[in-house]
This record gives sequence, C-alpha cells and structure tokens, in this order.
Amino acid sequence: RNGRDMAKSWYYFPGRHTDEHNKAWGGFPPKYPEGQPGMEAAIQDLMPGGNCYPLYFPYVNAWWNVKHEPNVLLLHYADASKDLAGTVKKIAKFVDVELSEAELAEVVRRSDIKHMKTIAHKFDYVQWAGDGTTVMCGKSGCPGVDGSLIRSGKVGEGKDFFTPEMKQMWDAAVQSELTDPELRRWAARSEEHTSELQSP
Repeated sequence: RNGRDMAKSWYYFPGRHTDEHNKAWGGFPPKYPEGQPGMEAAIQDLMPGGNCYPLYFPYVNAWWNVKHEPNVLLLHYADASKDLAGTVKKIAKFVDVELSEAELAEVVRRSDIKHMKTIAHKFDYVQWAGDGTTVMCGKSGCPGVDGSLIRSGKVGEGKDFFTPEMKQMWDAAVQSELTDPELRRWAARSEEHTSELQSP
C-alpha cells in the first residue's frame, strides 16, 4: 500500500482497540492523541528506530526481495482499488483456479470495500485474554468504540494527512530505507499511477 496511506490508516487503527485489549497485549497498539501531536507520534513510531518500525519499511523490503519467487504474488492495494476484477483474475491465475464469469462477479462483489462494511463484524478480533475471557475489538465487540477495524479503504488519503514537516521526515526515510528506485516508485503508487510492475 502507498506508504502515506498506510501511515494515516495506522494512526486511526490503535484507537479502535479497547483498553482491555491493550492491557492484554502489554499496551499494544499504542493509542495516539487526537490531532497533529498524535499524527506526528504515529509517524515517529513508523520511522527507523520507532516502536512500530517493522510494520512498513522492513515489511515492504522483505516482500520486494522475494517478488520473483514462484510462490509469491506481489500485489499493490492501489491496483486492487482501481481494478478489483483484474486483481481477482490475477490471483485466480496464480493459484491455478478457473472462475466462471458468474463466480468472478461474486468474488469481486464480496471483495469490495462496500460489501466488507456490511459484514464488518466478521473482521473484528476475538482473542483470548489469558484469564479465560475473550477480548474483542471492533464495532460489535467494543461497546463505546466508534466503528470497526474496517475504515475507509480509500487510496490517496495520506496526501492530506502529512504536514510539510512530516512529509520531509517520511520522504527521508523512504530514501534511506527503500534503496531500490524501482521499489520506491512501486511502493508510492496511488490510484492515479498504477502501471504494471515490470519484471526484469
């Protein structure tokens, strides 16, 4: 996913967990204050040396390094958002599954963010808290928490999230952490730029 979009999503994600969940997981994920202080804290956590650094830069690098392996299919969220049917076809071909037109249409319908929001409770967490009880997260499992773990699903929303200072910090990390220029171009994709990844 586009890194800035991921960062904005990460800023909201911790707030959708109950205090009970965080207690069971040793204070993770960290809850950020509202507004710019919280936004800056979320970005700092994703930076090299930050508490949540592995969530983006090492993750993207790790998959990029094995993208040509026969059992790896590298996909970008922006591509799926722009052409969901094409993405489903690509996955079906990769796992050697033939879909009829009706089956393809149904898979696409069920994969769409609009449909996912109608069954948002199915994406909530149900985890054992260690004392025999369950800790749930999401709209149906977290009384008082607004919304579930599914949010907007939009592409490009990170552009308006970053202040100039945050953008400068993020861009510097991209240059130092994603050293392959092709990887930087691929990772930064948005809905307006979704050209196919060219294999060397």
